Amino acid sequence: MVALLGELPHVHAFECGGGTAEILRSIDEFGPACVILDAPALGAVGNDVIARVRDTCDGCVIVVLTNEASPELEAACREAGAAYFLRKWADFERVKELVAALERR
Repeated sequence: MVALLGELPHVHAFECGGGTAEILRSIDEFGPACVILDAPALGAVGNDVIARVRDTCDGCVIVVLTNEASPELEAACREAGAAYFLRKWADFERVKELVAALERR
């Protein structure tokens, strides 16, 4: 994903593997317009992470990527603040299109 998004001009793509604290520090440092979260990496506290990103990153578009799509998970992610809920196996290429569209705004 990082390599795919890194192909776009004006996009700084990076991975945060250190959990919620690292995600929030990165948001403070880079002030992104879009944050893409990997649902499995979020684990059981996923909705809390989404809500904290939403509260920290004013106006930021939150995208959740997942392999484990279910209507319940999607509803919970959207309720927590995700604007998009994409399935890796079906929507992976769409992420690049979405970020490119956001960049043009």
